Amino acid sequence: MDDRKMQLYKKEMWLTIVFVVLIILMGHTASFFVIFPSWQGGSMWGFPLHYIIPLLTGWFGLSIVSYFMMVYCNRFDDELDELNNQMASSPGATPSQRVVRAGKTVEGGK
Repeated sequence: MDDRKMQLYKKEMWLTIVFVVLIILMGHTASFFVIFPSWQGGSMWGFPLHYIIPLLTGWFGLSIVSYFMMVYCNRFDDELDELNNQMASSPGATPSQRVVRAGKTVEGGK
């Protein structure tokens, strides 16, 4: 159980790091046009690139990244609940291994 718990902690850390980096990249694309001024020359749909790209990634990009973050974090939460239920229902479970959900203490993983 301890190995599985450590794997879940590592997975949680990686999920957090990956999504923080993606959110920062999506939300700060305008900075790339300041760092690389040669990128400012083009246009898309009649708008200058340095205006439209940050708007699109800021609105739609963040929405898409947030959706995938929700999906993966919910899957991770399900894995964590499954581990907690296994720990609570295992023989010799200590009182500290009880699962608390919605204000109720659940014993035996039910």
